[in-house]
Amino acid sequence: MSAVSVEVVNLTRLAVDPEVVARLVAGVLESEGVRSGELGVRFVGAARMRALNRDYLGHDESPTCWPSRSKTPTTTTTAAAPTTSVPT
Repeated sequence: MSAVSVEVVNLTRLAVDPEVVARLVAGVLESEGVRSGELGVRFVGAARMRALNRDYLGHDESPTCWPSRSKTPTTTTTAAAPTTSVPT
């Protein structure tokens, strides 16, 4: 049994299966030799991604969205986002 814990938060309208994402990420970490730790994965919209890029990477550009089902990315503001933590 692994001691890697992955928390997944979806702040978008995209359908994301947090358990699948958590298992995938934990599997990648384990294949890279990470045997213990915690990691958070957050799905955000274009406006939030742009703000993160500006604040932490120093560039204020519209992000490339992938996967995108439309030409105009949508964002959702939520008071309390669903969170799933899956110990693997």
